[in-house]
Amino acid sequence: MKTKLLLLTLFLLSVHLSAQTTSIPDSNFEQALIDLGFDSNGLNGNILDSDAAAVDSLNLEAKEISSLVGIEKMPNLFYLSARNN
Repeated sequence: MKTKLLLLTLFLLSVHLSAQTTSIPDSNFEQALIDLGFDSNGLNGNILDSDAAAVDSLNLEAKEISSLVGIEKMPNLFYLSARNN
């Protein structure tokens, strides 16, 4: 029984640690996602795919963003404003 519990714990830990992420190389873009409450894992160059899927609209005006790489992994995004970047 202890062995099964240990194996289950290790499996769940490995699933948690291997969460899928999408690269967000522009730190200003990632900071904007954090400020908007979409990036839950902090300023580290990526966003969890589950967080990216929750993005439905983005107002990124005047954030000094030079690249929107990673936005392609936001399948539910229906509104984007990114003027003056």
